[in-house]
Amino acid sequence: MGYITAEKGRRATQIIVENCSFTERDKIIEFLKTIPDAGGKIYPRTFENSIAIIDVEYNGTSEALVHEIQKIQGIKIEITGVTMNRITIKVIK
Repeated sequence: MGYITAEKGRRATQIIVENCSFTERDKIIEFLKTIPDAGGKIYPRTFENSIAIIDVEYNGTSEALVHEIQKIQGIKIEITGVTMNRITIKVIK
């Protein structure tokens, strides 16, 4: 998997979204664009077998980004993993 190189002061974080439809992926991307510390730097990478991979440049830690992601409305999600540069999310149906 290819990682992006973040701008100075930003961290490249890969978000893996499992069990999602293409429409849910798009809603998550639109939500991520509203997070101020992401600065609109959202890069959809792949969508295959109900798994979306999205790269985000975020000015903060992965844990801080998780707290922002948990604020999403209209989609029920569960955070299933967090590392320094990766967040794994599962959409609950």
